[in-house]
Amino acid sequence: MAARRRSATVADPQVLKALAHPVRQELMTLLVGGEVFTATQVADRVRMTPSAVSHHLRQLEKYGLARRAPGSRDGRERLWESAVDDLTIAASARHEVGVLAIEAILTREIELLIERLRRQRTLASAGRHIVGLSRLDVWVTPDEAAQLDRDIEGLLRPFARRTGRRHPKNTEYRVFVYSLLPDEPPLPPATGQRSR
Repeated sequence: MAARRRSATVADPQVLKALAHPVRQELMTLLVGGEVFTATQVADRVRMTPSAVSHHLRQLEKYGLARRAPGSRDGRERLWESAVDDLTIAASARHEVGVLAIEAILTREIELLIERLRRQRTLASAGRHIVGLSRLDVWVTPDEAAQLDRDIEGLLRPFARRTGRRHPKNTEYRVFVYSLLPDEPPLPPATGQRSR
């Protein structure tokens, strides 16, 4: 029997504010990806001291996103793991703190996408298949947007249980990013054009 997924949907302004910090975002990416580590092991990666990393991990623990993992080798070095399998920012989190947190998260994601893009040449020369980036603008009703979001989640669900520690052989780490944010159309409808 498969273990029950631990999903977290965040709308609380305090949690959103905690998640807005780029180091906490990086730590959550590692944790949700299945990594288990001590503050010392990850300090260089996030460019902070072990004590600063411990502080950020304790903040994530405070909001139920990280937890102490069993199996620490000694009492001083604590192992950390994710307390959730996936994390979603609620659509209702549109107040100022929510928007600022989402902006911070998107800014970090864009930085990471640019880093990945710069590594593509090396990966492609090593024979790795690169899918790339695509954009498709769509006109959808609110109900259709909600259904599209559910459909995409359904497509990804079979892969969601795979982590850095649990995945089939010959798999590659890939990043899937999508947005269904509403926007104003780039141009107003032409004169006389009607909606169908």
